[in-house]
Amino acid sequence: MRYVVLFCLMLFSGALAGNGDSLEIYKWQKFNSFGFNASSVSGLGLSYRYHAVGPNLVMLSGGIVSSNDWVAASLGAEYQYEISEREDLRYYLAIGGGLYYTEDEVYDGFSPEPVTSMDTDFHLGVGVGFEYPFLGSSIFRNMTVGLTLYYPAIYFNNSGTNIGMGVGAYFFYNF
Repeated sequence: MRYVVLFCLMLFSGALAGNGDSLEIYKWQKFNSFGFNASSVSGLGLSYRYHAVGPNLVMLSGGIVSSNDWVAASLGAEYQYEISEREDLRYYLAIGGGLYYTEDEVYDGFSPEPVTSMDTDFHLGVGVGFEYPFLGSSIFRNMTVGLTLYYPAIYFNNSGTNIGMGVGAYFFYNF
């Protein structure tokens, strides 16, 4: 785990360092975002974000996936506190949580008919993340991609509680 975090920090250290020669004062901008979030902590599916004037951002995610005898749904939220004061890159501290539900028809070996298995999990995590413009050079009015690493991530489920690492990746259009 320690090596993964060190590798990510070294990989993005040049981008995170910024330009120390600039005396320009950063102006916070308010924006909305719509896109897709895939996170082991804060939900999977379509997402909406609101970035207030200042360093605060709130994200809501949710989705449903279904096949013949299987259904999965999630609903999550995340709060991000932006550390960067740049227009070409965002990095932030994050805290998130999500409710994950799965329903599956399984054969238990005792009955000729399938038995419905339902699981509900609740996930919490604290982490760091970054966001980078996909097209162009500014975060604002642009498509962006990002990654959030959660450690610790706490997974509460029917069989107990597990603590581990979580990850989230997203793609947004900011307007």
